[in-house]
Amino acid sequence: MKLAYPNKRTTFKCNSARMEGDTLTFGYELIPWEATVTVKIAEDYVAFTLEAFNLTEDYGIAMTEPPISEMWFLRLPVRDMGHWGDWLNVIWDDEVAVNVLAAGPCANADSEEAEGYRILQAGTDAQVQLTRVTAALITCAKDELLDKIATVEEDYGLPHGVASRRHELYTSSYYWTSTVNPTNVDAHIDYARMGGFRLMNIYYPAFLESRGYRLIGNYDVYRREYPQGNSDLKAMLRKIKDAGPSARRTPRFMLSRTPDIQR
Repeated sequence: MKLAYPNKRTTFKCNSARMEGDTLTFGYELIPWEATVTVKIAEDYVAFTLEAFNLTEDYGIAMTEPPISEMWFLRLPVRDMGHWGDWLNVIWDDEVAVNVLAAGPCANADSEEAEGYRILQAGTDAQVQLTRVTAALITCAKDELLDKIATVEEDYGLPHGVASRRHELYTSSYYWTSTVNPTNVDAHIDYARMGGFRLMNIYYPAFLESRGYRLIGNYDVYRREYPQGNSDLKAMLRKIKDAGPSARRTPRFMLSRTPDIQR
């Protein structure tokens, strides 16, 4: 390949496909590799898992890794239907919704816009995880989409996004702070109570050293107000939660955190 073609990034198109049991096997032009994708047909969705790459010819050379940087293992063209939701990767009209959803953190679920249609797709990247990556295809009545997504979340151990969206506190106001710390937490609790807030959103500079965004991602650099690090933070969060509404009316996620500090 390197002698016959320019040694550069190249896209190899699939030129064969066969289904054996619950496994799809794809072949490609020019290269002696096949990809296997298992298919799970559930009541509410169809899941595709890129399992492995297999060398089909023996050149007498030890080739232990596939020469692949990334791959789309699911590409579905869907005609324009009037509505597009990029957060959920879903296209729909008044009756039907079509959704390609990542079933784990390593799948890349995305879409590509074309003239009169959109390609819903899912793939992998070698810098993240090349195999054992799953995506789910959902096609259903528009009003059933969230129910189907909830099933995927349950089956694959994903965060319960649907339950969160439907929770009574989803549209509630919250007390936002980037300065609360163990030395002033009581005052912040008093302010939150005076405002009638049931939720508190703590932004990362409240407990992490921050010079602009330069230290985002370094969760070991605590502010000096937290000499015991994690222990001080946990104690402060317990105090905030205990000061909120009764446990009977308060969900586990009463304390809301921004995506910047989620691990």
